[in-house]
Amino acid sequence: MGDYIKLIFERGGEFKARVLRDRAPTNSQMVLDLLPFEGEVCHGMFSGEMCFCKYEKLHVVKENPKVLGVPAGALGLEYVPEGTTGFMPGILIAYGPKVRFGTPFTPDGEPFYVFGQIEGDLNALYRVGRRIHEQGVEKIRFERV
Repeated sequence: MGDYIKLIFERGGEFKARVLRDRAPTNSQMVLDLLPFEGEVCHGMFSGEMCFCKYEKLHVVKENPKVLGVPAGALGLEYVPEGTTGFMPGILIAYGPKVRFGTPFTPDGEPFYVFGQIEGDLNALYRVGRRIHEQGVEKIRFERV
């Protein structure tokens, strides 16, 4: 096993992502320690070309922040302040370059805490993101490779 994560989408699409330990050591290790896990992935309502999977066991540290300029294929984490009710952190998947992340807590832009980068066919990732946008929620599985 290495520092890679495999993302497997229920309706088709498998992608390998490199974990960016050098830029986000704490978040990278936290995610790797939680693998494998499954959840539901849906499209971001206001953030552009991004999907996300909520997962209550994520304990996000604010490291390697991006608000604008998030590259296609980036994996990030959503930070939710402790004690917040009705929201949980999630893994964010940028399937295209048009991403501007914001939350109800920070409408002017909350950083996208980048911890990974999908390698390979980003056009296929874009098609998966558009499918989720058009067809709705589907299951996703995250595994360590």
